[in-house]
Amino acid sequence: MNSETATSLGDRLALKRGMRVWFRALPDAVRAAIDPERLGLEEEAAPSDGLHAMVACFDTPEALGRELPAIGVLLPPTSFAWICWPTGQGAALDADQVRAVALPLHFVETGACVLPGGWTALKLARIPERTC
Repeated sequence: MNSETATSLGDRLALKRGMRVWFRALPDAVRAAIDPERLGLEEEAAPSDGLHAMVACFDTPEALGRELPAIGVLLPPTSFAWICWPTGQGAALDADQVRAVALPLHFVETGACVLPGGWTALKLARIPERTC
């Protein structure tokens, strides 16, 4: 087994034991590959102030544009968000649309990952505020 296949999805998403994480609309294959219980994640039932991370799946740009602004304010500057969408022919959402919604909210892309079941994800982090 090579090191790429030995790395779990949770590890590739930088999810660590004890992190407070919220999952939105995860497909079963993605949830099983992350395996939050095995990782020892503190899974939140709803987005809340002070999350360490979120993994949120969207299938339309409208849903992303409606929900990311409300959810994003709950993420402290040191946290991150994985925004996921289904790929393939006829997909309604793509990486450029995710970036277009994220940038005005002061999020920047810091990574990407292919997920099981035909999903793709971008990792977003807050752009540090300038002090001068």
